[in-house]
Amino acid sequence: MDRRADLFVAVLVLAFSVLYFLAASKFGDTGREPLGEGSLPRLLAVIMAMGSGWVIFRRLSTWRRQWDHRVPSEVEQDDDPNYPVSPVRPLLMVGVALGYVVMLPTIGIVVSTPLAVMVGMRLWGVREWRTLLPVALGLTLAIYGLFAGFLEVLLPLWPAF
Repeated sequence: MDRRADLFVAVLVLAFSVLYFLAASKFGDTGREPLGEGSLPRLLAVIMAMGSGWVIFRRLSTWRRQWDHRVPSEVEQDDDPNYPVSPVRPLLMVGVALGYVVMLPTIGIVVSTPLAVMVGMRLWGVREWRTLLPVALGLTLAIYGLFAGFLEVLLPLWPAF
């Protein structure tokens, strides 16, 4: 199976996490308070960078041990229905995340979060509405509860038409 797609997506995620960290460093004054409003985004950027760096390290170390850039399959025929690997699904998920960031201020968390969660879950193969709806609504309530209750950050609830 060709693993160049994994490396490509990992490099994109690493670049995104660096840009995300730089954008998050503009939030809040952490000089007075160690955990300012930009601490959580910076922590998430570091976690994304570490994960993508690990994937990059693993791919490059595997390639160094082999002459060609193909990782041998463990079985005769791969059971993965998406064989060969395609970067389309992860790039679509990045598009969903960017769309969510754009939608949130204009249509609110009540509409944008369930919509983004359901689209993301459908991209990963979840088709059952009895699973999609409760997960999307539960995650929306959890996110709003985390931001409004614990972090005391007010998010726009409804569309601002």
